Amino acid sequence: MQLSAVIGRAEIVALLRRAAPLRIIMTPDEPDRRWLEIEQPSSVELVAGRGVRVVTRGRLKLDVADVSLPVRIKEASLMLTPKIAGTGEDSRLVLAVAAERVDVAYLPGIVEDALLSKINTALAPLETRLAWRFGKKLSPTLRIPPRLEPLDTFRFSVGQAEIVIGADEITVTGEMATELGRRYWASSAMSTRRS
Repeated sequence: MQLSAVIGRAEIVALLRRAAPLRIIMTPDEPDRRWLEIEQPSSVELVAGRGVRVVTRGRLKLDVADVSLPVRIKEASLMLTPKIAGTGEDSRLVLAVAAERVDVAYLPGIVEDALLSKINTALAPLETRLAWRFGKKLSPTLRIPPRLEPLDTFRFSVGQAEIVIGADEITVTGEMATELGRRYWASSAMSTRRS
């Protein structure tokens, strides 16, 4: 069985607008040390095969020479790239966030380039933990009522999944398998023994 979910451009734009303002904590163990705050997007564009480009403004707090400095971002271009990692119950939707361009108030371009590298390192999915483990959630085992002998369980399981990013929509497709579990049925065992 194959399941597909299609998320159109309008839905993605609305979702991102509702999400802002948003603070991305870049050091989960020390949430006030390094973070990126983004405001309402001024532009949202689906880039086929790559992800969703968001242009926005915001603030950034980073360590520079052991001093924690908040800075204002006049404009930033961020690429949000959803990916499927793992298979089966280990399947997860990972959202990679990368800063493509950052225009920081009162900083020259050469410093902005160094800052861009530091931001992207801190925004790596392992650092921000932007992942949803959907494989286990979508693989439940349901109990069947005892009145339906000899059936015991009905199980869904996630197989391969993929995500396709188009110019107007994002499509997530996944394989699903079903399986029936049976319990030992005493009456058929007894009839087998008699023959």
